[in-house]
Formats: sequence, C-alpha cells, structure tokens
Amino acid sequence: MAAAGSLVADGAGGITGGVEDLNDTGAAPQTSLAVNSGAYSVGADNRGTITFTNSAGSTYTMAIALGDLVGGTAEKGSAVDFDSSGYLMSGVIELQNNASFLKQNITGSYAFGFAGSDMAGSRLAVAGQFTADGSGGITGGEFDADDSGTPTAGGAIASTSTYSIDTTTGRCTVTLNAASPAPTVYVAYMISDSKLLALSMDTASTSGLVTGEIDAQAGGPYSNSSLSSAVVMSVDSAVTGGSQVALGVVTLDGTGNASFSMDEDSAGTLTTLTGSGTYTTPDTSTGRFTLTAPQGMPSLVGYLVSANRAFVIGSDGGVTAGSFQAQSAGKFSNSSLNITGFFGDREFATAPVPPPYGVLPATLSTGAVTFDGTGNTSSVSDENVQGTLRSAQTSSTSYSVSPNGRVTLGSGSSIFYIVSPTEFASMSSTTGDPNPKLGFGGQ
Repeated sequence: MAAAGSLVADGAGGITGGVEDLNDTGAAPQTSLAVNSGAYSVGADNRGTITFTNSAGSTYTMAIALGDLVGGTAEKGSAVDFDSSGYLMSGVIELQNNASFLKQNITGSYAFGFAGSDMAGSRLAVAGQFTADGSGGITGGEFDADDSGTPTAGGAIASTSTYSIDTTTGRCTVTLNAASPAPTVYVAYMISDSKLLALSMDTASTSGLVTGEIDAQAGGPYSNSSLSSAVVMSVDSAVTGGSQVALGVVTLDGTGNASFSMDEDSAGTLTTLTGSGTYTTPDTSTGRFTLTAPQGMPSLVGYLVSANRAFVIGSDGGVTAGSFQAQSAGKFSNSSLNITGFFGDREFATAPVPPPYGVLPATLSTGAVTFDGTGNTSSVSDENVQGTLRSAQTSSTSYSVSPNGRVTLGSGSSIFYIVSPTEFASMSSTTGDPNPKLGFGGQ
C-alpha cells in the first residue's frame, strides 16, 4: 500500500485542507480524496504528529520529524505511519512551492526513478527520462525496467504521453504510455517545478504498484565530466529471506573509471564491497549511462538528474534500484558531523519477513538526532514495529567518521555516509535482521 498527498497547515496546529491518493494491492485505487479535517503538533525537538481524516472516512496519523528550517518554517522531514491501520509505511514530508503549480512550469527534460512490485507481488523498478512541452504533452522519453530479473533496456516512452496539474494543490496526473512493464498512470505531487513525488494509480492487482521521484534534469548536454566526483550511492534489492541494502562511496574520475567502497547488509549478513569498475559516457540529451561494478554487485544503468546525481537500476533477479548524489566537503573527520537534525527510514525493498528469535520485527522510524562534532550522538525516535507503536525512544552512543565520510556507531545498529555537512544517508546494520532498510537525514 502506498499514499501521496498535499496537506495545508495553518501554523497553529490545524490542517485546513488537502487531498490524498492511495493505492492498495488488495483494493481499487482511491483517487483525489479530500482531506476534511486534521490537526498536528510539533515539539521543541521538531518531532511531532499529524492526524487527518479523508473524504472516504479514513483517519490516519503520521509521526514526523522536521528539518531544514528557513525563517522558522520546516522545508522537509521524515514521516512514518503511526496508527492502528495496520500499514507499515514511511516516507518524506516537504514544503510545497505553490507558485510553481502551473502547467507551463513543467517543461523540458525530467529524470525519474520508481520501485515497488508487479501485479504478482514480485519486485519491479523503472528509471528513465522524458520531455514535457509545457502545455500538457510529453513528447517522448527513454526508460529501463527490471521486473523480477526480466530487464527492459532503453525502451521508448510514447509521444502520446500526457500530464495535467491542479493549480491549487500541485496534484498532477501523468500518463507514461508504452513504458511496460511499469504502470501507465501516475499521480505526482509537485514540491516545485523541479521535483515531484510520484505514485502509480493503475489497479495494482493488474498493473503493479510503484512509487518514486521525478526531477528536472539540469547540466546538459551531458558528457564524461558529468560523472566526475565522489558520490554517495544507496541501492536496495530483494534476496532470499528478506531485503538487501548497499550504501557507500563511488568515486567517478571523469574519464570512465570508477572505484567502489560500499557496505552491504543482505538479510542480516554484513559485508563490504570494494574494487573498481567503469562507466560509459552519458548520452548527451537523455543522460543515460551504464556503470559496471566489482564482483558482488550488479551492473547498473543510470539516468542523470544533474552532474553526479542520478537514478540507477540493475537488471538482476533482486531488482537493484536506488540513486546517488555528489558528496561534498571531504576529507572527513568527527568534526565534519556536527548537526542537530532529523532522520527517517525509506520503505523496505520487499515485504518484511519474520525475524529470528531475539531480533526486533520489521521497524520503521522517524526522529531527531544530534551529532556533537566530537564523537558523541544522541537521538529520540518514534517507531512503528509492525503495528506496535513506540514513542520517544531515546538512544546515546559514540560515532567515528572515516576520511571517505563513512560513519560507524558504537551501538553497531547503523552505518552512515556523509553527503554534505548538512545531509547524510544511512543503512541499518543489525546482524541477523532479515529486514534491513536505507535511511536519510539532515539538519
């Protein structure tokens, strides 16, 4: 099950409107549900909750943690389902720029990355690029997909594809024709004219269900110099017995060579992946490239969003998919991580499986975290432990930063990589846990 929507907050604890879309593999999609009422609260540590009721009569509560405060207003944060609905969902919350809610603002080339499941419940991912004409038409594009190990390479998105925009809510409908095996119809909520959060709205039982992001491309025409930095790459996939996640640094030299230093958690088995690879020159207009990896990782296809930032997808049975973004401000030390901010979890790569005795069931969290710049960290989190809700869980431990930005915690529960002085990526690293997940956070 997946959801996307737009809420209007009044700055005083009230939700005064909004719209929501839901798609559930066990039911018909629910589209354009009005948010009739709601309330929210935020504490001094920027943790809080949002509760709202939609026009179908369903009430939901999310635990949230906010960050990126500008003039006292939070521009982004993390969210996790925090009610008795039985759903185990997590994601992002971001401030919309409603001045961008115009059809003509969606123009030019956009890259996208989606992941979820096909109609049979097997893992499905797609990445690609399309061109919008500013008047509701999509004039074509290219995509790669992986449906449970059956790849589609360099497929064409039909020029009959379309989009429309609600100028009040930023809710878009997007059709991507001929992008099979991916679904055709999507709802995409505008954060701005350069970023949209997307959810497929075809009937999941016949077309699958995927979610992801659509970003305006910049920096073209692309060349080898568009891949010439250390990047933090995070990918996940399905494996026998659970999920697999990998996170680390890939150094791209601008001439087609890459070096890898990655951590991997394969259903509770922790390993490191190091070695060299190569990449092809990105296509000048679409930004499509291929990246070969050391043994233990599949080769990937990527679509550039901008220089050193891309959505990536494999063609393996586990359906590896994710993204990377440029790393800045290295070399790193403990003092490089000196922030008070938020963190959250991304969704699981595949449906959680029962853990072995002594390991917590599948858990999604959101919360506040402080790294003091001298090797100490503390956090307060709200957790959904497969329906058991745990509020204000506190933790304190030490941390150590390597020169490449790899951060280990004394508790051993997670590994972080610094993306920039105000942003990091994470992965859970509990030995024996079959349900590892990727995470994100920032100031």
